[in-house]
Order: sequence, then C-alpha cells, then structure tokens
Amino acid sequence: DNALLQRMTTAPESLRRVISRAIGQTGFDQYWERFDRLDHQTRRSAGKAMMKLFPDAITRLTRRVSTGPVADRVKAMQIAHELELAESLKTVLLQGCSDASPKVRSKAVQVLGQLGQMPSEAVMDRALTDTDSRVRANAIEVIAGTAVVAVSGDAVVLADGRTLLTALTIGAAETRA
Repeated sequence: DNALLQRMTTAPESLRRVISRAIGQTGFDQYWERFDRLDHQTRRSAGKAMMKLFPDAITRLTRRVSTGPVADRVKAMQIAHELELAESLKTVLLQGCSDASPKVRSKAVQVLGQLGQMPSEAVMDRALTDTDSRVRANAIEVIAGTAVVAVSGDAVVLADGRTLLTALTIGAAETRA
C-alpha cells in the first residue's frame, strides 16, 4: 500500500482513481480504527488527507452514519463533525434526527448545527420536544448558538449563563393553563 500511495502523488488522474479504489477501503478502515486514539489535530489532518486521497471515503462514511451499531453510527457522525462534512452528509444526518436511538438523534442534531443555518423547522420542533434531554439540549445549542453546560430537570443552563426552559416544560405549562 505504501508504494501505491507514493506512486499516487505523481500518477495521472486515471491511475490515481484506480489506486484509490484499490487501497481506499484499507485507508478508510485504518483511519476508522485509529480515530479514537488520535488527538483532535491529528484526527483532523489525517481525516482531511484521507478525504483527498480516497474520494470514495465520503461514501464509506455516509454508509457508516446510516447503518450498523449505534456506537459506530455516532462515531461516524463525530468524524463528519470534526472534518466539517455536515453539508455532504446532510440527508443522512436529517434521517438520523428521527432515529430510534437517542444517541443517534442527539449526535445528528449536533452535527447539523455545524451547517451555519438552522435545520428545518420540523426537525428542530421534534428535537426540542424529544423525550431525551441530550437531544433537547443539542437542539437548544443549535438554536442559541452556544454550548449547554447543564441539563437540570426541565431547565437548560447555557455556557453564556442563560437558563432556558425546554419545549417540554413550556408545553406542560401550556397544558396546565
């Protein structure tokens, strides 16, 4: 694989595509396996290099986000987040917002927040009224543009000191009124 990688830098485009397909799975799998042990900067630089060397890496990552064990799907979304790939994975991330697993829903909302524009109103409405407090907190982070530092019952404390009531609290108060 190392000889092929060295050849890839000077090869014509057509040969680079052949080499990329030949070693792409191995390169992606190596990055995947090492990801959790790498520091943030190394994750980012190695991931960016992998994306350049292996054009189908985004397809592989998309597949990992949408199928497989929950832990792997969350890990794939973390990779997408750290490599700033939310736009490329927007469709599958939006689907993740409705997943059965609260861990997947929470991470999908968080990564979608990276887009710089609010996900659809329907997606945010579902996230704000989610039964899982972390999903609700991530939705509030996206809307407020700041980190949630604590979730206490029905209140969320933001990094900037503001305390917000979650949509479930507001809904319960409206029901009682």
